[in-house]
Amino acid sequence: DRCLFFFLPGVPREHHRIVDELVIPRLLEATGNAVLRSRILQCYGVTESRLDDLVSPVREAHPEVRFGFRTKYPENHLSLSALAPDASTAEANLSRVERMCREVLGSFVYGQDGMTFAQTVGEEVARRGQTICCAESCTGGLLAQLLTEVGGSSRWMLGAFVTYSNGLKESALGIPRELLQQHGAVSEPVVRAMAEGARQRSGGTWSTAITGIAGPDGGTPDKPVGTVWLALSGPPGTTARLAKYRGDRGQVRLQSAYGALQLLREALVPGRAP
Repeated sequence: DRCLFFFLPGVPREHHRIVDELVIPRLLEATGNAVLRSRILQCYGVTESRLDDLVSPVREAHPEVRFGFRTKYPENHLSLSALAPDASTAEANLSRVERMCREVLGSFVYGQDGMTFAQTVGEEVARRGQTICCAESCTGGLLAQLLTEVGGSSRWMLGAFVTYSNGLKESALGIPRELLQQHGAVSEPVVRAMAEGARQRSGGTWSTAITGIAGPDGGTPDKPVGTVWLALSGPPGTTARLAKYRGDRGQVRLQSAYGALQLLREALVPGRAP
């Protein structure tokens, strides 16, 4: 009896008008004109259950703020909502709990209120006056797509080498044929060479590289589907990381692109994970 349900049309113009003219006034009336303040903390690298466990002590100690969880694959988001008689109290309650959540979540939090993971990384690159280039195999340009979806990315995103075949890895990135024959395309030596070749040819400050087996076929006992090598080449040198992803082809490709962004993010902003 104490709940209000609103069923709204999907047409944006109609939806927005009904929300502004009917829904919000009804909600304000039902809450005694209380003020609501909300924030969304966007997290990567932490499961929803782990996220819940980490913030549970904060939630239990501060019932004045409501907590919500949402998965936006491969991210998990934490929503915080504070309802209070006035704006200053609502904002104070929200800010206090947000600070505590950020403290316990550490570097799992990458942004808030609609930022994208690629945008966060790109802005760090831009702030330093640096540039990025990508070398992609199994992701087929997905990482470049995520980066170039960010408005203003032309200031720091130079381009990408989508080298799906071994032949193009040789001709476009200068990967020695012997290296490919000896180790295979999905290997640490090759992904390092991809990152270094892309950086050398583009002149970028940083270059990421991805090579792996996205599936559904192509896997072997030694390199099953979901095996992905990631690399980052930059001023400190070249690093590589082996990842074992689960999911369908699209999920493996998306996780691979995020994994490459995470490598760059760690190099730019060394953080503390709980």
